[in-house]
Amino acid sequence: MFASTGDTGAGCPLAAIVLNGVTLIPTPWMGYPAVSQYTVGVGGTVLYFNDATATSPASRALEYAWNYTGGGSSLFLAAGSYQNTNPPILLARCATDPHGNPYPSPLPPCRGMPDVSAQSGDIVSNGYQITVGGKKDQSGGGTSLSSPLWLGMWTRIQAAGPKKGNGFANFALYAAAQRSAANFFDIGGLSTETAPNCNGQYCSHVGWDYTTGWGTPDVTNLMLSIDGKTAPTRLTTPNPPPTITPVISGTTCPGPQMVDAINDAPNDYPAGDGSNMDNLDFVNASFSSPNASTLRVTMTIKNLSAPPPPVNLGGALWAVFWNYNGTTYYARAQSTGALGAGAFSYDDGTYTSNFNPVNQSVAGTATTGPNGTLVIDVPLADVGNPPAGASLTLPFAESHGSFQAVYYTAAADRAPDLGFGASWTVGATCPIAGRLDAKRACGSARRRALPAGPPDASCR
Repeated sequence: MFASTGDTGAGCPLAAIVLNGVTLIPTPWMGYPAVSQYTVGVGGTVLYFNDATATSPASRALEYAWNYTGGGSSLFLAAGSYQNTNPPILLARCATDPHGNPYPSPLPPCRGMPDVSAQSGDIVSNGYQITVGGKKDQSGGGTSLSSPLWLGMWTRIQAAGPKKGNGFANFALYAAAQRSAANFFDIGGLSTETAPNCNGQYCSHVGWDYTTGWGTPDVTNLMLSIDGKTAPTRLTTPNPPPTITPVISGTTCPGPQMVDAINDAPNDYPAGDGSNMDNLDFVNASFSSPNASTLRVTMTIKNLSAPPPPVNLGGALWAVFWNYNGTTYYARAQSTGALGAGAFSYDDGTYTSNFNPVNQSVAGTATTGPNGTLVIDVPLADVGNPPAGASLTLPFAESHGSFQAVYYTAAADRAPDLGFGASWTVGATCPIAGRLDAKRACGSARRRALPAGPPDASCR
């Protein structure tokens, strides 16, 4: 069993109102079941990496112990025998057992955690983007992320092990850590950690520690150390990947190309009260081609207010994304209280794992109030120069709340919730729906009119 050590530092919260990842708890009690000697307790790290290039794979740029990762010493539970290592790791001594009875002398070492770590991110800006409840790009972070990551990695290690399995993981993991330093990235000893990071009471250091345990795994080396090979013991034929047909909503003409249900932007950010964030709640988003060199992006918001962010956020952004020639482009509006009430800025560029601005001063306007709009005029030269007739595909819109000038991984709202909007043809003009309906009605009226009678008055 793998269990997260918690996201409130070196203490266990006494009240449910404590916010994971933003509150350090002084109460020196460890989270259960991670502190059980029969569980692998998993802590968290924050990882930044260098993107892969044509000639080199992705590489670690910076990794450090997450400040809010759970970790520390139990006060009552004796350590498992796997923690009796040579050389010994630094463990505190237990005074009493869980029932308050004193341990016989010599006092046993008390259970220390975490045993190992994996990427947790810092919740605000560095985690995973996952699909939850049909919504893409929801944040996965904290030790609630690192624990299932470890379960998956251990499953892969098990697959190359004996048919009866490797048993309880901690015995194998502690032994492997003692055999070779290459089996783990020792966070406290890595040059990629610029300084020791602490979780309120304990700090990372070389070797096993109360913040990251042995560190994060090198799965290949660990598999070779534990199993002696990387090939699975039993060859299996994996299921073929499913064929996924994107769900498309909206219409190319008359549009809007991206539509969304309202009242689906709850304030679930730290210190949020769960109420709907009307100023981050999309109604729709659309494209138009006002001239031969411009793409106009219009976002309609349930109630765009000034300043836009809710009180628990420092700022906000609204963006539309689309694909052209295999590249993802964006148009974005941003606002922060620091800019003054109602102040917005606009930019465009490409999007990979981050926004990569091309033009940081794009023309845009904001109209606040119910069904308020953000209108951005994007020069086609900024977004790949798509010619007239080119198709901009797989569009969608997202809004994000920000914290200390860094936007949250979790989207506040997405339009549409699932799939993508309809494609847009550069240079296209769409008939006005009301005018088109009127023409159809007039034609029908004329066909119904008697030969000797006058045409319908509404068609004049």
